[in-house]
Amino acid sequence: MRKTPAKGVERRRHSQPELALWRAVLAQALVDAYKPSRAKREGMDRQADREDAKKWLEGGGAEFQRVCTLADVDVEYMQDVVIPRHQSEGNG
Repeated sequence: MRKTPAKGVERRRHSQPELALWRAVLAQALVDAYKPSRAKREGMDRQADREDAKKWLEGGGAEFQRVCTLADVDVEYMQDVVIPRHQSEGNG
């Protein structure tokens, strides 16, 4: 008789790539919002992207909260520690 794994076991086995993906989404948003550009002039598209990323991170909306949940990252920690740290480092 073949046993099937418990749902929790199966979920954990498949969650690592998903966690990495959602954490990468958060990391990219931080880079987009706060990392200084190496270019002497930023195009309008880049500036708009930067502002969109800042609004998304700093606004703390439902979509941002959902991504934090999927990334297994505490929303309050992001808002109280991570984002302010990046703001000060990137002069953002």
